[in-house]
Amino acid sequence: GRLFAACQRTDQGAPMPQRRTDADRRDLRDAVRILAAEQGGTFRRSDLEDWGIDPTVVVSMRRNGLWRRLHHGVYIDADLWDAESDPRARHSLRASAALASLPRDARLHAVSAAVDCGLPVDRSLLDTVHLVRPRGADSRALRRRVTAPERLEGVRLHVLDIPPDWLVDGSRPSVSPSLAAWATATLGSLDWAVATMDGCAWQNPEAIAELTAIADRWPRAAGAGTACGRRTGKVRPRPASP
Repeated sequence: GRLFAACQRTDQGAPMPQRRTDADRRDLRDAVRILAAEQGGTFRRSDLEDWGIDPTVVVSMRRNGLWRRLHHGVYIDADLWDAESDPRARHSLRASAALASLPRDARLHAVSAAVDCGLPVDRSLLDTVHLVRPRGADSRALRRRVTAPERLEGVRLHVLDIPPDWLVDGSRPSVSPSLAAWATATLGSLDWAVATMDGCAWQNPEAIAELTAIADRWPRAAGAGTACGRRTGKVRPRPASP
């Protein structure tokens, strides 16, 4: 379709010197909404450049209330954010924004990964976005993003060396449903822990063996130990919630 000419960049990368009209902004908003949908609804300034859009439009789009900033350099369509009143949907959008804010070796983990794969979770855990990175990653860049003045509020960054079999790559990189369920189970009550892992086993009966293997691999992880062993033992392949 027609690319909003007033927001397009030249081949040399300099913005085209045209005044942006309301029609231009509508075209821009519609196009970016479609492109951003492929990555969870959020987008960065660098995404705009990759899409051939002058990133300076962010200023006018925010001023006109069309885009909202979720984290430093990460935005979302204001209507999409306002329309999502469900806590799980809001959490998912915040998780996408947090992923976009961090280096590419971060991925969804625990509650955030469980929400992403449709597992039941305790809503009291949805205030915090959980991400994980491998131990071998450059921690300096991650620490800057977590501790800088524009730091990611409500984001917990875990550090784990995770076997490839328990990783899922896609538009939003994540851990496997089994690892997501186990990590979520270590955070909440026993009843909700069983419900989350039951949901995982309902999706995939083989998850029961995977959950046991995960608990054996990290027996001393915070919140695991005896409690996690009890939770894993209670899992049944059925949909459940407390």
